[in-house]
Amino acid sequence: MAMIKCSECGRDVSDRAGACPQCGNPIAGAPTTGHGQSPQGVPTHLTKQALRAKFAPIPEQVPQEIRGHVGAGEDVLYFNYIDKKGGCLSGKGSKQWIMVTNARVAYRATLEQKVGSTTTFVESSGSILLPQISYVGMTKGQSAGCTVAGIYQLQINSSGGTISIAMPTETHCVQARQFIEAVLNPQ
Repeated sequence: MAMIKCSECGRDVSDRAGACPQCGNPIAGAPTTGHGQSPQGVPTHLTKQALRAKFAPIPEQVPQEIRGHVGAGEDVLYFNYIDKKGGCLSGKGSKQWIMVTNARVAYRATLEQKVGSTTTFVESSGSILLPQISYVGMTKGQSAGCTVAGIYQLQINSSGGTISIAMPTETHCVQARQFIEAVLNPQ
């Protein structure tokens, strides 16, 4: 095994990798399984070229302060703010967001965490590589804070577990879920 530079983003990648883990660019000469995947399990419909053919990149829609979260060679395909208001009529809030690129779903959002019978919501950020996503769904529940309100959560299952991203409205949740499902669907 040798390390080579990705022709798209310049990251060091194994010459046996089917695609760059940073930007999704196929690695020239990498063998495939013949079943629409590289030996590392990267589906051919999730390569940068395949996603560019299906979705137009939208770099201009990403605010300047968030562009630093976009990796070299990544195309942003979807971006949306998740504006959250502070609890108990607080004037505080935070600018949270979700972004889908040709390689991953990245977020800065409030996540639901369950420890035993206790549920808390924690602001967090991270990303999930597209080939690792096995399911995208949504749930509706109710908060039990100062006022009872509906909570919509985008759920993304991956090999690392499930994250539940709190969304401000059902429309936000449905829109993000439908876009991620469209990216993952090879049709």
